[in-house]
Amino acid sequence: MQQAALGLKIDIQEAYSECLVNAFERFVSKMELQINSLKTDIAKEKRRAKIIDSLTLCVSELNAKGNPEYIMMLPDMVAPFDIVVKLRRENEINADDSI
Repeated sequence: MQQAALGLKIDIQEAYSECLVNAFERFVSKMELQINSLKTDIAKEKRRAKIIDSLTLCVSELNAKGNPEYIMMLPDMVAPFDIVVKLRRENEINADDSI
């Protein structure tokens, strides 16, 4: 309603997706600073696990309420932590899948 009154054409889904990805990027930067200052491998692995958990939530949220195209930005953000993300479009069918 406010958008119409102000004459704005804002895609809420697009704005939400952009905010979500930006927040994830800030979180990853924060975790990177913490990991670089930690001494034990166990503590570093806990931070890495937090990144993976947040990544999973972010992908799920983008699929459910946002623009799934933004998911393509996430693998580059987590690559420095040796986290490999395999993305697959929902309409792709594996050779093993039966129809």
